[in-house]
Amino acid sequence: MHPVELASQAHFCFVDILTFIDGNGRTARLLMNLLLLKNEYPPLIIKLADKKD
Repeated sequence: MHPVELASQAHFCFVDILTFIDGNGRTARLLMNLLLLKNEYPPLIIKLADKKD
């Protein structure tokens, strides 16, 4: 799987689990950026206006 696809899939799956009362999105974005950085891609910033998309 391509690293960008893996990172986005990990983000989506983690948010879908809803393991915490608060912080699901922040934790998922940290996981996504960790995977991107480990594969030499820049971190992705999701703006507040784009989060629902």
